[in-house]
Amino acid sequence: MLVLSRRAEQRIIITVGNEVITITAIEIRSNNDGKSVKLGFEASNNVTIDREEIYKDKYMCKEILTKKNKHPIVKFNNEK
Repeated sequence: MLVLSRRAEQRIIITVGNEVITITAIEIRSNNDGKSVKLGFEASNNVTIDREEIYKDKYMCKEILTKKNKHPIVKFNNEK
């Protein structure tokens, strides 16, 4: 895992093939639960960007509907 620090308005650029994804740290703030970061994403319409929980829901729905394992199994840090 690559870990990067960014300040507000700083960007990270990701390229995959011909696709370019730009991630911008929009806002960093402290709240009662700690700190939160507001991120902005720029990518072409060919790129799907989901929060982790949405991605997992989509993946599980596709698995249930098709009953085929066509998608790669993604394991997250907290999963075994």
